[in-house]
Amino acid sequence: MKDAAGQVRVNPQKCPQDHQCPAMEVCPQGALTQRDIFSLPEIDGEKCVLCGECIDFCPKGALEVSANSTSHSQMRSNTKHGI
Repeated sequence: MKDAAGQVRVNPQKCPQDHQCPAMEVCPQGALTQRDIFSLPEIDGEKCVLCGECIDFCPKGALEVSANSTSHSQMRSNTKHGI
C-alpha cells in the first residue's frame, strides 16, 4: 500500500528532455509516460506503487521522491514487505 503523502516526481533541471525516457521501461505498473521524446516524463499517481524502480534506474537522477513524502529507502522497504 502506498503512503498517502508519497509521490515520485520528475526534476526538470536534471531531465534532459531530448530522448525517450529509459526509466519508462522498468516501471512495473506503466505509471511513467511521455507525450513525445522532447517532453518531460509524467508519473500517474494512480498507477504508481512507489516501488522506486524508476528512481534507481534513471541515469540522470531526475526521478525523485517529493520532499514531503516517504523516503526512497522507506519506499523500497515497503515494496519488499508488501506494505
